[in-house]
Amino acid sequence: MDSPQVMIVDDSPHIVTAIKMTVESLGYGVVGAHDGESALSFLRSHPSIQLIFLDIGMPVMDGFQFIKKISRLKIERELKICFISGRGEKESVVQAILLGADDYIVKPIDEPILIAKLHKFLTNVEKKDGGFAKLSVNLQAYMQNASIRPDLYITVLSESHWQCRCSARLRESEIFEIAVPTLDSLTGKKTLYYCRVVHCTKKRFGLYLTQFELVGLPEQNAMSIRSLAIKGNFIGDQEEEQDDSFSKE
Repeated sequence: MDSPQVMIVDDSPHIVTAIKMTVESLGYGVVGAHDGESALSFLRSHPSIQLIFLDIGMPVMDGFQFIKKISRLKIERELKICFISGRGEKESVVQAILLGADDYIVKPIDEPILIAKLHKFLTNVEKKDGGFAKLSVNLQAYMQNASIRPDLYITVLSESHWQCRCSARLRESEIFEIAVPTLDSLTGKKTLYYCRVVHCTKKRFGLYLTQFELVGLPEQNAMSIRSLAIKGNFIGDQEEEQDDSFSKE
């Protein structure tokens, strides 16, 4: 394959073959590697690769070591990394996200979810957030396991990014666990959302416009948010009087 767009890194030949068959059936070029060291060598010599499915536990170089090694390359090429995890590996998934992973998929791999990940990262690679339906909302959110607990309201909702009004400045690239009770009631599932700060702009004292990128969002949750956005019905929580100039931006 001269110009593969997808690389699968897993020490299980069965996993590599299964993912490879699905990727090829959609017309994408794909290559497999069975450890992080060989994958690293191949990645450096093939700039066409855009998406990496990466196992966590591998010989020679595991997934965590691999993602640390390619941190600069990931930024330069805008690489997307989807970790392959086993059920019950929540701590490993969180660690992967903190290291820079964009998403994850759970073994045994469900083909429709795999296809959704491929379309998410390859079909929309040039569209950025423009390819996702957005919904104007007013949802109170709460930061979990954070040293600060600012007032936080989501004003624009999509399956990839959230725009929020926040009472404190948040550092760019910092990741927070965020709970959204009203969204949980609509999706029917209690979820902690892992959100990375993209940028934070001061509007006035105690009021900041903050954009979050959702990372590691399970496809089932993404589908629920996508459905809400497409339906387009306004969703709101009660709060104190809102700053109109803030919400219109």
